[in-house]
Amino acid sequence: MDVGDRIRQLRQAAGLRQRDLAEAAGTSQDHICDIERGNHLPGTDLLLRIAAALKIPPAKLLESANKKTNPTP
Repeated sequence: MDVGDRIRQLRQAAGLRQRDLAEAAGTSQDHICDIERGNHLPGTDLLLRIAAALKIPPAKLLESANKKTNPTP
């Protein structure tokens, strides 16, 4: 899962439309759409604003939803 997929997943879980997230993050709906489609990678500043808009820690945007945990031996 890439950053755009993760943003989409978290946005939908928060019950936000792309327009809502864009307004809260100070960018355009088209930009959010392009990021979610994987056409653009957001810069650090925008990632921080998206995380704030979603009310989550920024690191959560970079976590993979498909992350596998390795059992400790």
